[in-house]
Amino acid sequence: MPKSKVSVSIESDLISRAERLAPAATRSAIIEQALAAWVHRRAQARLDAEVEAYYRTLAATTRTAEQKEEDTDWATLAEEALARSTP
Repeated sequence: MPKSKVSVSIESDLISRAERLAPAATRSAIIEQALAAWVHRRAQARLDAEVEAYYRTLAATTRTAEQKEEDTDWATLAEEALARSTP
């Protein structure tokens, strides 16, 4: 995949700590991995929020009590996943 050259300002201490944790990696590799992880977490958080909203909507519609309870359980699980995945 093609690369883009960018210039960023990052706290010196943060870069130093990252370099100590991954001494064989370049700064570009460290930042690229961190950005990829951040993008993944954000996408997962969005998906979790959409799943939660979907099941909360289902729970509000005309469904059996058992179906509503299951929908609420799924919504709660999605909400918990969202809480774990967002900083």
